[in-house]
Amino acid sequence: MTTKKDNSRSNQFLRFIFKKWIAVDKQKQIKRGHFDRLDFNFGLALLIILGLSTSNVWAQTETTQFASEIDIENSYEIPIESENALQNSEGSLSTIIQSEEQLLTLQQSIDKLQEEMNQMKIDLSKKQKESETSKKFTCKVGGNLIMDSVVVANQNSANRFLYGDVQNQFDFRDIRFYLRGKGYDNLEYDCTLGVNNGLSFKDVGVIMRKMPYLSDVRVGYFKIESGMDHLQSTYDSLFNDFSSNTYTFRVGRRFGVSSTHYFANEKIRFFKGVFVGRDFDNDADVNSDNSGIILNTRLTGVPVYTETNDGDLYEILHLGVCYYWNNPQSGEANSVRLRSRPTGWTYSMPYYLNGTLPLDQGTYSVTQAEIAWQKQRSGILSEAFFGQYSGYDEAYGVNVQGRYFLTPGVYQQYSKEKGCFNGVNVPDNLSVIDTGSSRCFNAWGVWEAVAMWSWTDLNNLKTVPGATYGTFNELVAGVNWYWNSQMRITFNWVHSIVDSARSGNSSFSSNSDTAVLQMKVKF
Repeated sequence: MTTKKDNSRSNQFLRFIFKKWIAVDKQKQIKRGHFDRLDFNFGLALLIILGLSTSNVWAQTETTQFASEIDIENSYEIPIESENALQNSEGSLSTIIQSEEQLLTLQQSIDKLQEEMNQMKIDLSKKQKESETSKKFTCKVGGNLIMDSVVVANQNSANRFLYGDVQNQFDFRDIRFYLRGKGYDNLEYDCTLGVNNGLSFKDVGVIMRKMPYLSDVRVGYFKIESGMDHLQSTYDSLFNDFSSNTYTFRVGRRFGVSSTHYFANEKIRFFKGVFVGRDFDNDADVNSDNSGIILNTRLTGVPVYTETNDGDLYEILHLGVCYYWNNPQSGEANSVRLRSRPTGWTYSMPYYLNGTLPLDQGTYSVTQAEIAWQKQRSGILSEAFFGQYSGYDEAYGVNVQGRYFLTPGVYQQYSKEKGCFNGVNVPDNLSVIDTGSSRCFNAWGVWEAVAMWSWTDLNNLKTVPGATYGTFNELVAGVNWYWNSQMRITFNWVHSIVDSARSGNSSFSSNSDTAVLQMKVKF
């Protein structure tokens, strides 16, 4: 009877294992929605192993049962052979249990491997989708709006004699819209158009990133690099506009192609470009056999660049040098217009220094050096210009700009890609809270104090009929109020001094004061 009980217990155990496997397999079928060939093979292997393991037990228990039945008829004692068979049966049962544990361990390993394979399939699918997405072009639409209110507070008699009674102005300094995007892994495009004072072309072109030997290649209509102040966008300019001598020595935008290399973790930037020399005056279609050529290069480095633990810019030292050579119209006598006016004046207001200089040798060049330093809330930028025209006429310019953020925790961001400052972080946007009984400011945005001195010297240029050359100094003080990263109010007070201005055979000295209130909006 003991043997039959053991045999029944073994059969129950086998049924339990088989039912457990069937239940697990059904759960997997429900979860996956189909039969897995691996699970079928595993189940078949399990049945074979259990069959082989239990065949001996079955044979031994059957023999023991038969012998026991004979002995029961003759005696009530269990033979020694039956006890040995029972022990062998118990040993076989132990072997089955051990085999089950090993199989369960194997099943767990297979399940883990299956999960890893499924995760690999998911990751591969994501990469394929990302690869397909990167091949498609993206498009971002935006622009900016700059409005000015210019009040000429003071003109002395000499200033009025030279430039007339300059009227106050309200003007839209800049209205532009852009389409920008990227795609196919390494291509970017930019199409920016200005709509104030007629249609004008800004940055229009395509950038190819990480090209062999040439690195970043740009083709289109864009700025010739002639200093950090000029390279910054009009929205990011520290004052109402660029410094007066930046306008004197810059070239502006031209059609061309450039290549930019980066070294030392993008801390060193080397730009070089070839451009069409002639200014097309924003015409979309101009034909000319003598368009000239401009060679332009700029090298910048950041020997000091440290960040806080939070990733904010803590201190930076920027150094740079720039050079461009211009042959506006090859093979023909040519000229260049040199001019300068107070910072913040609108396009319809007069230039204090203004004249068209003939180029006897048809070419001229400008060399520029720049240095900028910023530590937390304080910053300073200085640029120097040296222009050489037809080999003997020379002009000079220097400007020094300083800033200090009155709001703690604010700094100006830096773009390693462009080699210039780029935007201001605004931790708390301007906001108003309603207390129920009244309204009050919850946050004031960011406040900044700025100052600049600019000096331009055109005294060494030859006397040209109708030209007003001389030395122009200006002092600028102001406040910037950033409502958020997209809007700001700027107020500048500009004191201008013109020394030894030559107009024909006469020489004059004059001064004026101007208050400029400006609002800038990005969208």
